[in-house]
Amino acid sequence: MSDITEDKIQEEVKRIVKEELEDYFRMARPGFTMSSGHKTTGHGVSEFCLTTDTIQGMHFYKQGNVKMKANKSFEIYSGESLRSVELNRFSIVLDAETGHVKIISKQGDVVIEGENVKINASDTIQLNGDRIVNLVSPSIQIEGDGGPVSIISHEEIDMIGGSVSIYSESGAVELSGGEDVFANTDLIQRIINLIDDIKRLGVFL
Repeated sequence: MSDITEDKIQEEVKRIVKEELEDYFRMARPGFTMSSGHKTTGHGVSEFCLTTDTIQGMHFYKQGNVKMKANKSFEIYSGESLRSVELNRFSIVLDAETGHVKIISKQGDVVIEGENVKINASDTIQLNGDRIVNLVSPSIQIEGDGGPVSIISHEEIDMIGGSVSIYSESGAVELSGGEDVFANTDLIQRIINLIDDIKRLGVFL
Protein backbone atom coordinates (compact mmCIF):
# COMPACT_ATOMS: atom_id res chain seq x y z
CA MET A 1 0.00 0.00 0.00
CA SER A 2 1.04 3.57 -0.54
CA ASP A 3 2.43 5.36 2.48
CA ILE A 4 0.81 8.67 1.41
CA THR A 5 -1.65 9.58 4.11
CA GLU A 6 -4.25 12.31 4.22
CA ASP A 7 -2.06 14.31 6.62
CA LYS A 8 0.89 14.19 4.21
CA ILE A 9 -1.34 15.29 1.36
CA GLN A 10 -2.53 18.27 3.38
CA GLU A 11 1.05 19.15 4.32
CA GLU A 12 2.10 19.03 0.64
CA VAL A 13 -0.84 21.21 -0.35
CA LYS A 14 0.08 23.73 2.34
CA ARG A 15 3.71 23.74 1.16
CA ILE A 16 2.71 24.35 -2.47
CA VAL A 17 0.25 27.09 -1.51
CA LYS A 18 2.86 28.75 0.72
CA GLU A 19 5.42 28.77 -2.12
CA GLU A 20 2.90 30.12 -4.60
CA LEU A 21 1.55 32.76 -2.24
CA GLU A 22 4.72 33.62 -0.35
CA ASP A 23 4.98 37.08 -1.94
CA TYR A 24 1.29 37.46 -2.74
CA PHE A 25 -0.58 40.53 -1.51
CA ARG A 26 -4.10 41.72 -2.23
CA MET A 27 -6.11 44.57 -0.76
CA ALA A 28 -9.59 45.39 -2.01
CA ARG A 29 -11.39 48.64 -1.30
CA PRO A 30 -14.57 50.12 -2.76
CA GLY A 31 -13.60 51.27 -6.25
CA PHE A 32 -10.14 49.69 -6.56
CA THR A 33 -7.88 46.73 -5.81
CA MET A 34 -4.13 46.62 -5.12
CA SER A 35 -2.27 43.36 -5.58
CA SER A 36 1.26 42.00 -5.97
CA GLY A 37 3.11 38.71 -6.38
CA HIS A 38 0.52 36.81 -8.42
CA LYS A 39 0.95 35.18 -11.81
CA THR A 40 -0.67 36.99 -14.72
CA THR A 41 -1.92 35.58 -18.00
CA GLY A 42 0.68 37.01 -20.35
CA HIS A 43 3.23 39.01 -18.35
CA GLY A 44 4.65 36.68 -15.73
CA VAL A 45 4.56 37.59 -12.04
CA SER A 46 3.11 40.94 -11.04
CA GLU A 47 5.13 43.41 -9.00
CA PHE A 48 2.43 45.99 -8.27
CA CYS A 49 -1.06 46.27 -9.77
CA LEU A 50 -3.59 48.99 -9.13
CA THR A 51 -6.91 48.21 -10.83
CA THR A 52 -10.20 50.04 -10.54
CA ASP A 53 -13.62 48.41 -10.60
CA THR A 54 -14.06 49.70 -14.18
CA ILE A 55 -10.84 47.90 -15.28
CA GLN A 56 -8.60 50.94 -15.44
CA GLY A 57 -5.26 51.25 -13.77
CA MET A 58 -1.51 50.72 -13.76
CA HIS A 59 0.34 47.41 -13.65
CA PHE A 60 4.05 46.71 -13.06
CA TYR A 61 5.46 43.26 -13.86
CA LYS A 62 8.68 41.66 -12.59
CA GLN A 63 9.77 40.86 -16.15
CA GLY A 64 10.21 44.62 -16.65
CA ASN A 65 7.18 46.02 -18.45
CA VAL A 66 4.46 48.42 -17.35
CA LYS A 67 0.91 48.84 -18.61
CA MET A 68 -1.39 51.79 -17.99
CA LYS A 69 -5.00 51.81 -19.17
CA ALA A 70 -7.77 54.40 -19.34
CA ASN A 71 -11.20 53.64 -20.79
CA LYS A 72 -11.55 57.04 -22.50
CA SER A 73 -8.69 59.54 -22.36
CA PHE A 74 -5.17 59.50 -20.96
CA GLU A 75 -3.65 62.91 -20.24
CA ILE A 76 -0.18 63.87 -19.00
CA TYR A 77 0.66 67.44 -17.96
CA SER A 78 4.06 68.71 -16.89
CA GLY A 79 6.22 71.81 -16.73
CA GLU A 80 3.78 74.37 -15.32
CA SER A 81 6.05 75.19 -12.37
CA LEU A 82 9.27 75.57 -14.36
CA ARG A 83 10.98 78.89 -13.81
CA SER A 84 12.14 81.04 -16.72
CA VAL A 85 15.76 79.96 -16.17
CA GLU A 86 14.69 76.30 -16.51
CA LEU A 87 12.68 76.61 -19.71
CA ASN A 88 15.36 74.85 -21.71
CA ARG A 89 14.89 71.68 -19.65
CA PHE A 90 12.72 68.78 -20.75
CA SER A 91 9.35 68.48 -19.02
CA ILE A 92 8.29 65.16 -20.59
CA VAL A 93 10.73 62.60 -22.01
CA LEU A 94 9.96 59.36 -23.88
CA ASP A 95 13.19 57.36 -24.11
CA ALA A 96 13.34 53.85 -25.59
CA GLU A 97 16.87 52.63 -24.93
CA THR A 98 16.17 49.61 -27.16
CA GLY A 99 13.21 48.77 -29.34
CA HIS A 100 10.72 51.02 -31.10
CA VAL A 101 8.39 53.86 -30.15
CA LYS A 102 4.97 53.57 -31.80
CA ILE A 103 2.11 56.08 -31.65
CA ILE A 104 -1.22 54.99 -33.17
CA SER A 105 -4.49 56.87 -33.56
CA LYS A 106 -6.87 54.53 -35.38
CA GLN A 107 -9.80 56.93 -35.71
CA GLY A 108 -8.35 60.38 -35.14
CA ASP A 109 -5.51 62.78 -35.80
CA VAL A 110 -2.00 62.77 -34.36
CA VAL A 111 -1.12 66.40 -33.59
CA ILE A 112 2.33 67.63 -32.55
CA GLU A 113 2.55 71.33 -31.71
CA GLY A 114 5.44 73.46 -30.53
CA GLU A 115 7.26 76.73 -31.06
CA ASN A 116 9.85 74.65 -32.90
CA VAL A 117 9.21 71.04 -33.95
CA LYS A 118 12.36 69.04 -34.66
CA ILE A 119 12.53 65.53 -36.09
CA ASN A 120 16.03 64.07 -36.14
CA ALA A 121 17.03 60.69 -37.55
CA SER A 122 20.49 59.15 -37.63
CA ASP A 123 19.56 57.37 -40.87
CA THR A 124 16.22 57.96 -42.59
CA ILE A 125 13.09 60.09 -42.28
CA GLN A 126 10.15 58.72 -44.27
CA LEU A 127 6.77 60.40 -44.76
CA ASN A 128 3.99 58.30 -46.32
CA GLY A 129 0.51 59.55 -47.08
CA ASP A 130 -2.12 57.28 -48.67
CA ARG A 131 -3.66 60.39 -50.23
CA ILE A 132 -1.70 63.61 -49.61
CA VAL A 133 1.58 64.80 -48.08
CA ASN A 134 1.06 68.53 -47.63
CA LEU A 135 3.84 70.99 -46.68
CA VAL A 136 2.55 74.51 -46.00
CA SER A 137 4.72 77.40 -44.82
CA PRO A 138 5.58 80.98 -45.84
CA SER A 139 9.07 79.62 -46.57
CA ILE A 140 10.09 76.04 -47.40
CA GLN A 141 13.72 75.08 -47.81
CA ILE A 142 15.02 71.70 -49.03
CA GLU A 143 18.75 71.07 -48.92
CA GLY A 144 20.91 68.11 -49.84
CA ASP A 145 24.22 68.51 -48.04
CA GLY A 146 26.71 66.26 -49.81
CA GLY A 147 24.21 64.22 -51.83
CA PRO A 148 21.64 64.52 -54.63
CA VAL A 149 18.14 65.91 -54.20
CA SER A 150 15.61 64.10 -56.39
CA ILE A 151 11.96 65.01 -57.01
CA ILE A 152 10.17 62.31 -59.00
CA SER A 153 6.50 61.81 -59.80
CA HIS A 154 4.87 58.89 -61.57
CA GLU A 155 2.32 61.32 -62.97
CA GLU A 156 2.60 65.13 -63.11
CA ILE A 157 4.83 67.74 -61.48
CA ASP A 158 3.68 71.36 -61.36
CA MET A 159 6.07 74.19 -60.49
CA ILE A 160 4.35 77.57 -60.12
CA GLY A 161 5.73 80.73 -58.55
CA GLY A 162 5.74 84.48 -58.75
CA SER A 163 9.25 84.02 -60.06
CA VAL A 164 11.05 80.75 -60.75
CA SER A 165 14.85 80.45 -60.80
CA ILE A 166 16.86 77.37 -61.72
CA TYR A 167 20.61 77.55 -61.23
CA SER A 168 23.31 74.95 -61.78
CA GLU A 169 26.65 75.44 -60.02
CA SER A 170 28.72 72.93 -61.99
CA GLY A 171 27.36 73.25 -65.54
CA ALA A 172 24.49 74.09 -67.81
CA VAL A 173 20.93 73.41 -66.73
CA GLU A 174 19.55 70.38 -68.57
CA LEU A 175 15.85 70.21 -69.42
CA SER A 176 14.35 67.46 -71.59
CA GLY A 177 11.05 65.80 -72.42
CA GLY A 178 9.93 62.36 -73.43
CA GLU A 179 9.88 63.43 -77.06
CA ASP A 180 13.64 64.05 -76.86
CA VAL A 181 14.56 60.39 -76.26
CA PHE A 182 16.51 59.99 -79.46
CA ALA A 183 18.28 63.34 -79.11
CA ASN A 184 19.16 62.91 -75.44
CA THR A 185 19.83 59.22 -74.99
CA ASP A 186 22.55 59.69 -72.39
CA LEU A 187 20.44 62.06 -70.28
CA ILE A 188 17.37 59.82 -70.38
CA GLN A 189 19.48 56.83 -69.43
CA ARG A 190 20.86 58.71 -66.44
CA ILE A 191 17.32 59.60 -65.34
CA ILE A 192 16.20 55.98 -65.72
CA ASN A 193 19.19 54.81 -63.68
CA LEU A 194 18.39 57.43 -61.04
CA ILE A 195 14.81 56.20 -60.79
CA ASP A 196 16.04 52.62 -60.44
CA ASP A 197 18.41 53.67 -57.66
CA ILE A 198 15.66 55.46 -55.77
CA LYS A 199 13.34 52.48 -56.11
CA ARG A 200 16.06 50.29 -54.64
CA LEU A 201 16.30 52.66 -51.68
CA GLY A 202 12.64 51.96 -50.98
CA VAL A 203 11.21 55.43 -51.64
CA PHE A 204 8.14 53.95 -53.27
CA LEU A 205 7.69 50.97 -50.92
